[in-house]
Amino acid sequence: MLVNKAYRYELKPNKRQLILLKKHAGCARFAWNWGLAERKRIWEEEERSTNAIELHCKLEYKTKWYGSRLAVVPRFSLQVEGAANAVMSCRS
Repeated sequence: MLVNKAYRYELKPNKRQLILLKKHAGCARFAWNWGLAERKRIWEEEERSTNAIELHCKLEYKTKWYGSRLAVVPRFSLQVEGAANAVMSCRS
């Protein structure tokens, strides 16, 4: 017999934590939208697909340009699974 369990959690952040959560969500939304636009541009102009590592390398480079927008959140906001490997491959 299969039994499903569910747990429900509720966050009650203080003001400082709420600000950081909103900044984190805004940064993630910005990175997602930028990545989607970049992927569409590459497909339309070069007719080739791209992967997460290539986009992450470009975002790492663009972070200097978008610095004011992305610097307000902790660095882990831009990290995804395998991002550490992507950063190392960008720098080498």
